[in-house]
Amino acid sequence: MSNFLTISQIEAKIIAEFELLESLEKYEQLIEFAQNLPKMPENDKIPQNKIKSCQSRTWLVLTKDENPKTKTEQTSNSSLISDSDSDFANSFSKNNSKILSNSRLFFTGFSDSQLVGGLLQLLWRVYNGQNCTEILRTQLTFPKQIGLSELLTIGRQNGFWQIEKQIKNLAKSNLEK
Repeated sequence: MSNFLTISQIEAKIIAEFELLESLEKYEQLIEFAQNLPKMPENDKIPQNKIKSCQSRTWLVLTKDENPKTKTEQTSNSSLISDSDSDFANSFSKNNSKILSNSRLFFTGFSDSQLVGGLLQLLWRVYNGQNCTEILRTQLTFPKQIGLSELLTIGRQNGFWQIEKQIKNLAKSNLEK
């Protein structure tokens, strides 16, 4: 039995976290989330890992879990990332081996904007630990449900979707290997 939450379960948690918040509180929550994103090693902040078409300098590195049973259960308080989750994600950022179609993908990311870092952390929560096929099948519902389009400028919305597009492109390319 898997210790991983499904994408829809994670989205439901995110929606519940935002449903009672006003716009300013949502914005503040996103900035706070940026602090919970696993740290990205400086040597991964290279041009090929940079998200294009994002207003902020933002990087993303996907990696492979060689042994999914070693991953501890995702944090039950999904708005916080435990030190072990952060260490786990960081340890995989150095392993760029071939990813197989049923592998779970893990990623680290960083943005020089706290707001974009918070958006990146939301995507990290949804996609980190999911397999390529599930990532590609997913059509996110939480952005609309939590009102991201009302909260963010067009440029920030574009950046959010560019990060998701990059995650899906990497998942697709790993399926084709």
